[in-house]
Amino acid sequence: MERAGVRHWALVMALTLLFTAGVSCGAVSESTADNSAVETVVENSDSGYWLYENQAQGVRIEIHRYEDKDQTILWYEADLQFSAESPIEFLTANAEDPVKGFVYPEKLARDNGAVFAINDDQFGYHLYNHKKSGIIIRNKAALYSATRENGNLGWPTLDTAAFFGDGTMRVYQSEELTPQQYVDIGAQTVLSFGPWLVRDGKTNPLLTRYFKTREPRSAIGMIGPYHFVVLSVERAGKTQPRRGCGMASGKNENPWRDRSA
Repeated sequence: MERAGVRHWALVMALTLLFTAGVSCGAVSESTADNSAVETVVENSDSGYWLYENQAQGVRIEIHRYEDKDQTILWYEADLQFSAESPIEFLTANAEDPVKGFVYPEKLARDNGAVFAINDDQFGYHLYNHKKSGIIIRNKAALYSATRENGNLGWPTLDTAAFFGDGTMRVYQSEELTPQQYVDIGAQTVLSFGPWLVRDGKTNPLLTRYFKTREPRSAIGMIGPYHFVVLSVERAGKTQPRRGCGMASGKNENPWRDRSA
């Protein structure tokens, strides 16, 4: 079934839901490719709820849409549960030459049979525009190392999120570790964006004064091994009032202030 509605949402939100079982809005579907794999899909665009589950692979992806009309914010929260057998993966549009071959997230996801996708750290875009990409590691290989100093106020700050083989992730300041140090401690993937939001239960102190401009935002955090949460805040078109959110902490003006990991 052609999923035009999902494609439109992906273009707006840089999120993609690609289900292997075709369902219509508000429906529930189960498909069995063999006796060992049963996929459950729930989609209700009207209420803002989507679910994909494959118990055989230990994968469960649940998405809710929320709106705060007083703050004019609309956002999506995705609860992502993976397993050692089916861990989270990171795709590159053109691994041989990241500066070329940019594609929308939903196309990359479709081409690779993914269930869920979100925009990445855009390191290829930074390289294309002759900007620092930050420390970039994919598949345990250090690709790029040019970054900014710790505590900088650039956008992005090029702080990092490192993902490890045991299903965990951790955030670091931009220059806190070298590419080789990431590899030595077992990082399989390192994304470079920032600023980091929460580490060891403490909020980034820079958020109390800076990064308050309301923009569309994406964030990922860890609840536990193989268990992550992704938030994506929408900025609507010029004719609609929603305009993203800031990143200030301690105020009820962004949807992730109480969702730390």
